[in-house]
Formats: sequence, C-alpha cells, structure tokens
Amino acid sequence: MARLTLLIICALVSIGPWVSAQRINGGSVPFPRNPRIASIDTLAVGSRARLNPAETQVCYDARNPLTAYYSVFIADYPSLANRRLLTLGMAGVPTGRNQGACRYHSAGNFICWNQEVQTHYLDTDANLSNPGVGLYAQIYCMHVTTGAVSVVTSNTIKLTVGDGLESFAAFNPVFSPDGLTMCYTRRFQTGSQGEEGDWDVRCMDVTLGATLTTANEATAYDPAAPGANYVVMMQILASPTRYFMASNHDGQDFPGMDIIIQNRDTLVVTKLTDTPENWEEGALVTPGGRVITMSDLGMFHGAGEIGSAS
Repeated sequence: MARLTLLIICALVSIGPWVSAQRINGGSVPFPRNPRIASIDTLAVGSRARLNPAETQVCYDARNPLTAYYSVFIADYPSLANRRLLTLGMAGVPTGRNQGACRYHSAGNFICWNQEVQTHYLDTDANLSNPGVGLYAQIYCMHVTTGAVSVVTSNTIKLTVGDGLESFAAFNPVFSPDGLTMCYTRRFQTGSQGEEGDWDVRCMDVTLGATLTTANEATAYDPAAPGANYVVMMQILASPTRYFMASNHDGQDFPGMDIIIQNRDTLVVTKLTDTPENWEEGALVTPGGRVITMSDLGMFHGAGEIGSAS
C-alpha cells in the first residue's frame, strides 16, 4: 500500500470523517476516526505545513502572539529538531511583516513563500496580510543552503488611500512536478464583488541558479462567469498538465467554492464537486490519484475523499 504522509500542524477541533480532537488539560489532541489513518502526531502550533521532497525538513508558518504577525519556520522532520525562523537575519527580506504559505521547489533546494512588503497602505494592521490572504505581498524565494533571496513577482503595491492603485494580493506559490513552472494566486482588482475583489491564477517559467528566477508570467485561469471572482491554486498535475484549483467557477457566492481541474493546453475545466452551499478548498491529489479535500459541511469543517482525479 502506498504511504501517504498527512502533516497536520494546526489547532484542530474536527476535520470530519478523518480526524477528531479530544480536549485534554485545556489542549486539543487529534486522534483518527478513519481506520486508514494509523496515528496522528501534533508536531507544532502553526499552519500550512509542507515537507521538502526528501521528507527530511518541514516548513510552516505560525503567528507570534505578541506582534500578531506570522513568520515561516523550518525544522528537521520528523523530529522537529533545529527549529528556526527561515529568514532571521537574511538581507533583502522585510522585517516585522507577515510571511507564510511556504512551499519547497521540487528539487528541494529552494523555498518560496508570500511575503508582506515593508511599506504599503494600512501597514500598521497585522491582519491585512495574513498568509492565507497575502494582501500587499510579493512571492519571495530563498536558497535553503546559501540564504540567497529573490523576489519573483512585481505586483503594484498600494501606498495611500488616494493613489488610485488596486490592493493586490499574492499568495500560495505552487510548483509543477518537474519544477519548471510556478503558479500563485493573485488578487488584482476590487471588481464588482466588493472588498473580496477579483482573483486569478498566474503562472511563470522557473530557472534555478544561485537564486530562483522566473520569466513569462501570464494569467493561467480567471473565473469568467458572471459573479465568479475567486480562485485558489492548489496543485499542478502532470501528464497532461492540469491546474488543480478551488473556485466559484459558476458564479455562486465565493464561500461556495467547488474543486475544479483545468487542462493547461485545452483550457477545458472539469468540476470535481458541485456543491455551491459548501466551502471546499485545501485539496490535494495523492500519488495514487485520490482527491482529499477540506469542506465546510455546515456543522463543522471536515476532510474526506471525494473520488478519483482521473
């Protein structure tokens, strides 16, 4: 049977048919409800954890309760020894700002994340650029050995209320299996949907050297139906290349996102779920081709399989 590592670094209450949490001494201890999960270990308090390709290191983001800002941590895996701040003392990285949604390049020698810039409109509000949103952020990448940093997006940053610029967001960098493509999710305009704004997916070519550089950035997916405005890129699948995303593709209210796949070359979109009453996001396709997704099921947030990605 193929081995699947489910890395959970978060505060849990319930994730449906897979995991429950039992409160012990004021804490929340997760335990499996599904017999296919052998055991669950809580490694740290944080979120959006990712393993490197060799499964020897983990990165995740965690909120500093004193400053309210998020930082990216890395640590040895599975021991979580040598835990440290990713960019502590690194030149060229904003300080005292949010960073998160880290991801390893498929070669394992670079980490990319969304990084709130140093100066922007309302930059004293720590919540605006939460790593799950990425407002006023760019995508940064760092060589895990040398610490060499590059900024691979150049979205315009709003500085004042009257400057006429949109409030851009950039978050959740994702790599193709061969490492030649990076995609990220972007808020690019306020649009007609109010403060949630209009979002799309941007993709670019990747070149590795002393730093990770990109070129030929272009829009890969833009929700086009009337009322459709929101998308999150989650994974790039190979053979053929497909973009695995969550979107209000049909124009339903954005909390009712469905899981979709778009073929990169034909642009054909296939819906894997059609439940506009539920929030579905945070999905992945396992090496065996199964789809696991988190969903707001009305009573609680849950996770479970929704079928085959084929």
